[in-house]
Amino acid sequence: MGSQNSCEYARVTEIIREVLGLEAGLVNWIRNSERAGIDTNKILQTSAKRGTKIHAYISKVLSGKKARIQKQYKTRIENLLEFLKEKKDIQTEVALKTDDPIKHQGHLDYLYYDNGNPVVADLKTGGKRIDAELQVNGYGYLLKKNLNIEPVRLELIYLRPTYLDVVVLKYDESLWKSILKIYEWKKSLNWIK
Repeated sequence: MGSQNSCEYARVTEIIREVLGLEAGLVNWIRNSERAGIDTNKILQTSAKRGTKIHAYISKVLSGKKARIQKQYKTRIENLLEFLKEKKDIQTEVALKTDDPIKHQGHLDYLYYDNGNPVVADLKTGGKRIDAELQVNGYGYLLKKNLNIEPVRLELIYLRPTYLDVVVLKYDESLWKSILKIYEWKKSLNWIK
């Protein structure tokens, strides 16, 4: 995994944002929402806070620690814990990085085994977006590069207020390599700092 400074490594989410130009979409959403009188700062802060609290709570519980959770997240947490109950060897917040073919890094939310097969799962508390599918594929790539473990499948676990929605995906190394090639190309043209 190398001993170099992690700030030299692009994050999986950063690579996706640069390749897909997601910043432009966010800017348009903010501009249009604010024209309609919607407080986008409040929406973004609430969403980020919710995700951070839920991630922290689940990590504590899975590591055997006690944690208090706010009432509004209770059903989401219970649904996720029920889902994870049957999983084996759950690892959380797995930090990975590689130099091949470019320096990049990421944190898997969950690595677990289902019938002996490795599964990479990412927890989402917001809406479904294409970048989430690319993100979990990038994590699968990092897992293979770091630990020589190829995930049998990828899962996006969407925590809804009253239910759990699991999107199952096939790991596709060629997809992530294509994203990396586009990222490298944009960097070579100085489109990315």
